[in-house]
Amino acid sequence: MTRNGTLDPSASSEAIRSCHPIQVPLKKSPKQASDASVRPGRALMWAWVSVAAALPTVVWRAMVGLGFTLGTPASWRFHQRIPGTGTTYVLALSIIELAAALLTPLMFHRALQRLPTWLVTLPAVLGLIALGYVQTMSIVNWENVNPFAGQPVSAWLILCHACYLAALVWPAALLAAIIGNVRWRRHTRSSTR
Repeated sequence: MTRNGTLDPSASSEAIRSCHPIQVPLKKSPKQASDASVRPGRALMWAWVSVAAALPTVVWRAMVGLGFTLGTPASWRFHQRIPGTGTTYVLALSIIELAAALLTPLMFHRALQRLPTWLVTLPAVLGLIALGYVQTMSIVNWENVNPFAGQPVSAWLILCHACYLAALVWPAALLAAIIGNVRWRRHTRSSTR
C-alpha cells in the first residue's frame, strides 16, 4: 500500500493481504494444494481410537488405586495389596498405559515427519507386540486379573468387564494407525519430491 491508502501495483499479494483487515483466502499454488491434501485423516482417527480404547482401563485401575473400591471384593483388594504396595503398582501401570496410548497420535506430529519412517514405526510395532503379549496373558490369566472372579453378576462387574473389553480394541486401532502412518508418510514424501 502507498501512503495515501491505495494499492501499490508492484506489491506482492501477500503484502497486500497482510495490510487488509479482512483476510481473503488466496489461490494456492499446486505445491501448497498438494501439501494440504496430504493429511493423516483416517489413520489419525485410529490413533485417537486407540487412546479412547485404553482410557476405560486406565481410569478403572487408577480409581481402585486411589481407594475407590468400585465394588471390588475386600479379599481381592487384600490379595492385590490395595491399599499398600499394590496401590503404587496399579497407579504406575495406569500412568504407563496412558503414556503409551498417547504416543500413538504423536506418530503424526509434524516434527516427526523429518525422521525416517522406520524410526517412528519400529517403536510403535514393538509397542503393539508388547501390548498383544500383555493382553494375551491377561486373557489367559483372567481368573487372576478379574477382581470379580466367582462373584455374582452386578453393575460393578459389568462396568469392570466393559472397561477391559474396550481395551481389546486398542491393538487393532494401533495396527490401523501404524499402517495409516506408513502410508501417509510415503504419500507425504512422494508429494514433496
